[in-house]
Amino acid sequence: MSQLTTIHLGYADLYYGLSRRYNIRQLTPADDKGVSTWQLDFGEVSAEKKVVKIEATRDYIELIVAKTKARGYTEKKRVYLGKVNKETSEKHDLDPRVREFMRMVVGKANKSAASSLQVDIEDLDLDQIEQAKMLVQLIDKAKKDNDDDSAVMYITNYRVIIPVVTARVPMTVDAYISQFNVAAEYDRLQQIETIIKTKASLDASDSIGVQYSALGCKITPIEINDPVFEKENERIRRLSMTHEIEEMFEIEIPSERAEWNEDRAERDLEVMRLYHGTREANYQHILSQGLIITPVATNGSRLGRGIYFADNPNKSKNYSGGSSYMFIADVATGNKKVESGSNNGLSPDDPVYHSMHGINSFGGMDEFVVYNKCQQTIRYVVKICPRKDTIQ
Repeated sequence: MSQLTTIHLGYADLYYGLSRRYNIRQLTPADDKGVSTWQLDFGEVSAEKKVVKIEATRDYIELIVAKTKARGYTEKKRVYLGKVNKETSEKHDLDPRVREFMRMVVGKANKSAASSLQVDIEDLDLDQIEQAKMLVQLIDKAKKDNDDDSAVMYITNYRVIIPVVTARVPMTVDAYISQFNVAAEYDRLQQIETIIKTKASLDASDSIGVQYSALGCKITPIEINDPVFEKENERIRRLSMTHEIEEMFEIEIPSERAEWNEDRAERDLEVMRLYHGTREANYQHILSQGLIITPVATNGSRLGRGIYFADNPNKSKNYSGGSSYMFIADVATGNKKVESGSNNGLSPDDPVYHSMHGINSFGGMDEFVVYNKCQQTIRYVVKICPRKDTIQ
């Protein structure tokens, strides 16, 4: 403890379990000798309460909060923020571009996951998330079977675990069921799951750096004069006609890449370089585990449950929720089954076909779907912007 001169903390609950979080930016020693007492440089937590000092030992931080009204009194709350030692003050040596990208990834995931929630994410655990995922699958099945009684029961049980703010007006059974967006709720659960798994990192001095490490994903900036950047940029410019790459990162998700390499060693399938668009809120859990085949149908799944890609970046951009980012992946499409309409998709072990090729789908552009996770691997994430030149 005596080795520290500055501590950067993450989020601490100053309100005895209420659903607010306040960022404590910096703590400095109260005096040269008082290494166990720390004063707050920044942090008025409300109009009524202010942190006046913080006491630290090796294993906990104790917030001493004073109420500033006439009948002032002192409240104490002990908040475990991980062991306070020299390591907590070390910074991760991240490229500023990666740090800024991670800040966007973490921020979007937290905002989306917490949207309308009536419970703190920190109060949930992984067992509850697994239970909620099972309920989403049951809700999905009940809705498809038009089993309203079961759907209402499962949705009600789900809302006990994942409560959200809802309209305080009487609601018909049909409205109660129809307002439950299966795909959106499953996305939320994946976001919460990743946040919980990296929760310890919120208490570290360099929370972005630690959360980057917790993802287990390698993100490397690619310079604009790099041949890889130039090649992919020229491809996007040619295919989209209107956009080009502004920023590019190489991505390596170890578990995903290992599955891909193993499958490529066993099967020599045709590989295509394709695009995948999704909302920025989904990036954190994708970077932690790769693209997955969810047990419930996602939006626009006209060719069944699989992982969807496009050979035109404009189509992938349609699924990005307004984001400027998209993934570039290698996809082992192999023998493709061509489909011009809707289809339930393929079995993962189909003896003839390895993927589906949807012709003239949404937006008049093609899409490609694989039904085995190991048939794809993310290579890059790019940020695109309007072309700066004039297209002749």
